Amino acid sequence: MHEGDVSSIAKRIVRNSLTVKEDDMVWIDTWHHTIELASEMALECRKLGAVPLITLDTDELYERTLTEIPHEFLRKTPRHQLKALDEVTVSIALAGPENPEMFYNVDTSKMAAIREAYRPIEKKVIDSSIRGAFVTLGLITPERASVYGFSIGNWRQAVNEAIDVDYDRMAELGGRIAKILAQANEVRISSESGTDLRFQMAGRRVHIEDGVIDDRDVASGRPFTTLPTGYVSVAPLENSAEGKVLFDCPQASLGRMIEDLEWTFVEGRLKSYGAKHNVDAFSSLLEPGKGEKDRIARFSIGINPKAQVIGYFDDQTVLGTASVGIGDNLSLGGENDSTFDFAGTILRPTVEVDGKVILDKGRLSLGKFD
Repeated sequence: MHEGDVSSIAKRIVRNSLTVKEDDMVWIDTWHHTIELASEMALECRKLGAVPLITLDTDELYERTLTEIPHEFLRKTPRHQLKALDEVTVSIALAGPENPEMFYNVDTSKMAAIREAYRPIEKKVIDSSIRGAFVTLGLITPERASVYGFSIGNWRQAVNEAIDVDYDRMAELGGRIAKILAQANEVRISSESGTDLRFQMAGRRVHIEDGVIDDRDVASGRPFTTLPTGYVSVAPLENSAEGKVLFDCPQASLGRMIEDLEWTFVEGRLKSYGAKHNVDAFSSLLEPGKGEKDRIARFSIGINPKAQVIGYFDDQTVLGTASVGIGDNLSLGGENDSTFDFAGTILRPTVEVDGKVILDKGRLSLGKFD
């Protein structure tokens, strides 16, 4: 990133997305390759009278932790971090690691053990309504692009364009979709690639990820955002999923690209799964997970008109896509408590809400609901 880009992004996150104010206590968790952005955000906090705290992780430490430290030590909850949350009002996480090749050599059950250790922290962040942002820009690295076969230039440009979006218009569109979903009983997702999934949603709160945390987000119990962003999400009734979903958007995981990941739900649970390529990049995360890891967790519709399909985390924001996830969904107001979560994206879905089409092969069809 150029210096001007870093400064501009830091201001957007601190001032616009998180509306940091004087006396906010801001925790910035960074990796070694995102220190420049973390420093710029800390400076922006200082300019507003807020007080930043920066914590650091590195690829070397993370890899050696996963290879050299036994499970019983990894499961220890960091009580000093838990205590710090008594004073923290804003939390910012910069994504890493820089090089995903490390995942070729690690035992993924140790990653699950770390997630188990940090569950009390995740829950406290939710319960305390700490404003938070997960910034995915740290995932755009030459090393990761090389491993997954992406063009780093095209990837960076696509993400920058997805950030440079009209947030007010995106929020307006999200509000229209959220109003429809909030009144829905049954949703059906289908696609020409083979998806045919039904689930129930009656009574579940709908969340709009529009990049700005406001009083509505705080009141909803989900004062979190991502950057780039742009989707409407809800936690379906966890025991209601029936049918099959095939994710025709490739999914990067553990240094490999999962192609045509397929899930089959029976009586609300994930009954079977498979993929055309690299199914182990999914199964090795699922198997060591604990809790309600095999129930539907989330459903979302992308609303960012500038986002592009890459084959990575931000694909869920692309306008007209649908995403489905399993595992933990407490932050969405669901009931799944798990150390595992995973989501995939369908590129040109048809989505029906109580028999009426809201998405027709990826094109929004909202007129009949107005």
